[in-house]
Amino acid sequence: MPLWGTSADATTNKPKFLSSDPNSPYDKTEVFATEAGWVTRGPATGNGNVNADPEVLVAIGGLAGATASTGLHHPTMTKYTIVTKADHGTSNNIVFEIAYDEALKYNAGSAATLLLTATAGSNVTATLTHMNGVALADELEGNILRFTATSAQATTY
Repeated sequence: MPLWGTSADATTNKPKFLSSDPNSPYDKTEVFATEAGWVTRGPATGNGNVNADPEVLVAIGGLAGATASTGLHHPTMTKYTIVTKADHGTSNNIVFEIAYDEALKYNAGSAATLLLTATAGSNVTATLTHMNGVALADELEGNILRFTATSAQATTY
């Protein structure tokens, strides 16, 4: 079994030697592909400079999918985390994060939305609010997207 992957159709490409513990500075969720290879940012880089270049963990030139036919092609979801699931009717009672294997970039305009389909009652729209813990702003990049929604009904999503 290889220690990392490069297949465009796999969700298990991230380096296998990394921790799945969210408290670890080398949490697998924080790792993503760039044109330099598998990289991480944040506590694992060893400094407090949020603008520091990501640390290259595995050097693989052209790993990120610059086009639909190169590298990993398009970003692949690698983890889904429920952050908040408060009582129905509470503002922003549904908060979840989706981690991808490649960084995404937000360009000014309407924030991305996801339609949450209800098993009963009305559907709910979740809106992108943060990327890698930073409030959504033009030109922001990240591989962990946080969505927020409000459900007024006691239904399951």
